[in-house]
Amino acid sequence: TSSSWGSGGKLAVAFSELMASVANAQERGALVHAPRAFVRVFTEVMHEFAGWAQQDAQEFLSVFLSGLSDDVNRAKDKPYVELPDAEGRPDVAVARETWAAHCRRERSAVAALFSGQLKSVLRCAVCGREAATFDPFMSLQVPLP
Repeated sequence: TSSSWGSGGKLAVAFSELMASVANAQERGALVHAPRAFVRVFTEVMHEFAGWAQQDAQEFLSVFLSGLSDDVNRAKDKPYVELPDAEGRPDVAVARETWAAHCRRERSAVAALFSGQLKSVLRCAVCGREAATFDPFMSLQVPLP
């Protein structure tokens, strides 16, 4: 890949090879596949997953998608974009502006498929004034009842 972010394409290549290996195993009728090469590359790139410590599946997915997105990101640079305050503008306009800034920095198929935007509202307990922010996310943790 040509991205200057992430692992320089190592994670993307390892994932592609894993998918090809799984497809080949299925064609041969294998029911099990050991992803040793992928795990080796993944733990090289994401050091916090090295060793035998137990990791959470949600944490793995979040780190993996972020790393894969960085590897295939087509953005040449990721300039910081300071967004103006909402100042009474409609939420839709502010959300679009925030999303456009995110999309200038994150130009990958992974980001296009797995990114979303979360609206957070902060309300002053004294005066009742509300301030809304719109933040991009790759994964969203939802509490289960």
